[in-house]
Amino acid sequence: MIDTIIVGSGPAGLSAALYTSRAGLKTVVLTGETEGGLLLSTEKIDNYLGLPDYTGNALADAFLSHAEKFGAQLLHETVDTIETHNNRFMLQLVSGEKMFSKSVVFATGSTPRKLGVPGEHLDGVSYCATCDGLFFEDEHVAVVGGGETAVEDALYLAQVASSVHVLVRSSKWRATEPAVQKLLTHPRITVSMESSIVSIDGTDSVKSVQLDDGRQLSVTGVFMAIGQEPNSSVAKSHVTLFADGFIQCSNVPGFFVAGDVTKPEHRQVAIAVGDGARAGIDATRFMLQK
Repeated sequence: MIDTIIVGSGPAGLSAALYTSRAGLKTVVLTGETEGGLLLSTEKIDNYLGLPDYTGNALADAFLSHAEKFGAQLLHETVDTIETHNNRFMLQLVSGEKMFSKSVVFATGSTPRKLGVPGEHLDGVSYCATCDGLFFEDEHVAVVGGGETAVEDALYLAQVASSVHVLVRSSKWRATEPAVQKLLTHPRITVSMESSIVSIDGTDSVKSVQLDDGRQLSVTGVFMAIGQEPNSSVAKSHVTLFADGFIQCSNVPGFFVAGDVTKPEHRQVAIAVGDGARAGIDATRFMLQK
């Protein structure tokens, strides 16, 4: 019998796996299709303490190796359903296999919403301004969105970039009035309401964006701030959800949640690692009490 199954292999899941396996619990990590979570979509990471100038791939590899060092087993499997029977968890995998465990840490993260336009795959397209903003020092960038995150991202980027062009698809802001006023009076920020990107242009990296009104903006970075989709559906019978689908809390003993699927205020690697550590410690304590 497996002591703890970790669902998800991003920073939170691997951090939880490190703590449970280091405590001597038989730990299996179900990685999903790829190992490393959203780290794999991050070009560079220079704000993780003690490890400057890492690529997302390199940091993911370091996390994976560390978890495996203490005996965590990684399986390339995706969970289809989770059920509880006789105080044990049964995980039905997409492959058809069933796995059983005494506890679960659910750390599947969230997925950034995408525009779905040509060129969104190019280098220079980012879904995290605080992660990637410093790579665009003295450059021209665009921010897509009209909510609090978009406003915060634009104000942050204005400290680094030469100019920031905010593209709001609707005629109204979703951000608070004080935040919007601060943005509108910033000398490096310009705003286009009711404007949408129809394509992101460049060969390997972003050179410009084409707007639906025919304009072309010369930018080297495009920061998406149009929301996140939680990967929470598999856990819904074991948790309480917020209205937007993010997990508020677990409602089943032995079932723990961690990382971006829990709607953190800030999405940072360090925060996810810390939350995973908490979940791993909680799972270990739960197992010791059994």
